[in-house]
Amino acid sequence: QASPSASNEYNQLCWNIDLLSQEEKDAYLAIMKQCHVFLIAMEDTATAKVAHDLLHPDPTPTYQFMSRLSMNGFSISNSEQLPIGHGVYCGASMINHSCRPNAVPSFWLRNFSPPMLQ
Repeated sequence: QASPSASNEYNQLCWNIDLLSQEEKDAYLAIMKQCHVFLIAMEDTATAKVAHDLLHPDPTPTYQFMSRLSMNGFSISNSEQLPIGHGVYCGASMINHSCRPNAVPSFWLRNFSPPMLQ
């Protein structure tokens, strides 16, 4: 589970649920429901409860969470630039908001060393 400071940083990121279409909202709900089922199957009850609480009784927190992930996330790719995951790096997300971007962040994973941002 994320530390309180990481959760606070994530909650400060931009989100735009007012601009979501019903199709996007439905997709976000489907993803969160699948995450909840997966977490239960993995017997991670604490995190499954977090997913459940994002969905019920009002799904608005799900839309906010998923919108933050979509707006502030980065694709994690292997050495062939094929996506293998998605991550949110709060500090790096600050450079991810330009109408005329002139840079592309890339993360390099090497054996026995932490990921590097270039």
